[in-house]
This record gives sequence, structure tokens and C-alpha cells, in this order.
Amino acid sequence: MKQNLDRLVIFFCLIMCVRGDLCTCASYVIEEGGFSEDNLVYIITYDQPFVKCAHDGLESCKNFCFESWYSATDGGDLNVIPPGGDETVGQLSCRYLGRDVAGFKIGVFSQACGSDMYDTKLRTKQSLCCLDGSHIQC
Repeated sequence: MKQNLDRLVIFFCLIMCVRGDLCTCASYVIEEGGFSEDNLVYIITYDQPFVKCAHDGLESCKNFCFESWYSATDGGDLNVIPPGGDETVGQLSCRYLGRDVAGFKIGVFSQACGSDMYDTKLRTKQSLCCLDGSHIQC
């Protein structure tokens, strides 16, 4: 019985010791007034193992979101097909956005450690134009 309890404590400690703080990466259509929740294109939350908010969590999250999006989109190119995908970034963005939009860039934001959304300053190379759920050239 004691041996099973010891194993359970070790297992729980391993899970809790490796778990980091959460990092949220989001992309928004950026209009003149900035971004709003209505313009959310895509959002995903990651666990940041070995990173704690008390240290460098916010900066690590910002860098992670920037680098991940930059890499997957070849620097913000709407015409790129992300690794493992079969649609362009522009088409995915139009599908996720779910409405018509004309002539706005997409920006990447990060959030961690209870912060507000932080603008990574990464923008798409081209403006996004969506018509009837399809990405079109502006």
C-alpha cells in the first residue's frame, strides 16, 4: 500500500513539475481601430513546459507565437500552404473568420501569465480579402 502511494505521489509530482504556464497565440484581422474579438481569425493555447510566469513566461510566449506563425506562414505570406496542410493561409483565414473582409492585414498576438493580448507586431505580407468564404486577391 505504501509503495503504491509513493508511486502515486511521484507520478503526480512529475506531472505538476513539468507543467508550465499557458501561452495563447491568436491572429486577428487588424482594422484602423486595432483589433477586436469580432475579428478573431485563429486562437490556440499551449502549455509551456519549464517556463514559469515568475521568470520569463510572457517574453517566452511572445517569442513562441511569433516564431511559430512566422515559420508556418513563411513570414506572413497568405499564399503559402502551411506544413501538413492543403489550403493556403489566406483560405484558412477566410474560413476561420467566416465573413467577408476587404483589404486588412492579419496580426499575431500572444497572451500569458494573466496579461492582456500582446501585439507581436508580426503582420501578413498581403492584405486579406475574403468573399463568400473564399480567399481572393485584393
